[in-house]
Amino acid sequence: MAETPLQKPPRTVLDNQLSFKKLDTVAELGRDLIKWAAVVVLGYWGYRSVAVMAGTITFADIGLRIIGNLTVNKGIITLLTGSGWVYGLAQRSLRRRFVERNAKAKNDLEKVIDPKRTSSNLSSKGTTPVKGKR
Repeated sequence: MAETPLQKPPRTVLDNQLSFKKLDTVAELGRDLIKWAAVVVLGYWGYRSVAVMAGTITFADIGLRIIGNLTVNKGIITLLTGSGWVYGLAQRSLRRRFVERNAKAKNDLEKVIDPKRTSSNLSSKGTTPVKGKR
């Protein structure tokens, strides 16, 4: 009678998990190695670019001096500041209208989930109440 060839026993779940953990560790190490190698290479290139230009006058230096000597018109500053305020006030108005539109439905759903929930006494627009009006 011929003997059957020896077969490997089936792998267990723990064997598979160990194999995947080893593979994951190698992949994580490779990912970190690539990331830090890129940081080192970029730092070296930055160092070399500065070292090459050391002691020389470049167009970049001249451009920075020109830009540094420019003064900004006060009208432009006022325009930018004013437009920022208008944008902020418009956003606040939109947020308050959104809260007013959706607050009732949200509060009703919260009451269904937790009937013992207490109110925060916010106004219908979501603003805090003024202390003198209580």
